[in-house]
Amino acid sequence: TSYVELSMAPHNADRQHPAFNKLFIQTEALPEQHVLLAYRRSRSANEQPLFVAHCLTLQHAGVDILNEKGWQFETDRGRFIGRGRTLANPMGAVQELGNSQGFVLDPMLGLRRSLTLEPGQRAQVSLVLAAGATRKQVLLLMDKYRDPHATERTMDFAWGSAQQQLQLLHIQP
Repeated sequence: TSYVELSMAPHNADRQHPAFNKLFIQTEALPEQHVLLAYRRSRSANEQPLFVAHCLTLQHAGVDILNEKGWQFETDRGRFIGRGRTLANPMGAVQELGNSQGFVLDPMLGLRRSLTLEPGQRAQVSLVLAAGATRKQVLLLMDKYRDPHATERTMDFAWGSAQQQLQLLHIQP
C-alpha cells in the first residue's frame, strides 16, 4: 500500500494556505493502466498546468502482474486515515480502500496491490511517481517506468551522475 500526499503548489503558497491550495486538485483513476492521476486546475491564465501520476509496479517470477482484483486506490486523505486515527494507524492499512476519485477536500494518492508469496519466492515492487506539464507526458512516463529494467537503468544513471558531481565538487565520503 502506498501513500503520497499532494501539494502541487509552490512551497511558500502551500505553507501559507495548504487547505486552499488543495481545492484546485482533481484526481482520476485509470484502472486499465493501474495509474492514479492528479491535476492542478489553473487559477489564472499565466499559471502553468501540472499533472502528477502514480503507479505501483509488481513483478513476480519475472512476469508483470496486472490483475484487476488486486488493485485498489484511494484519493481522499480523510477516508484513508479514518475518523479518530492518524498516519501511525490509518484505516487504509487494515481495510479495503474506497476507490474514491474526482474532487476531494484533502487529496492524496494511495494504491494497493495484492500478492501472495510462497516460501522462497521473490517479487519486485516499484513505487513510480511522475510529474509533467501535460496528461500525455506523465502517462508516457508511467508507461516507460513501468518496466523494471528502465527503472534500474535510471537509478544507475542517477548514481553515476551523483558520483560525478561529488568528484567535481571535491567532496569526500
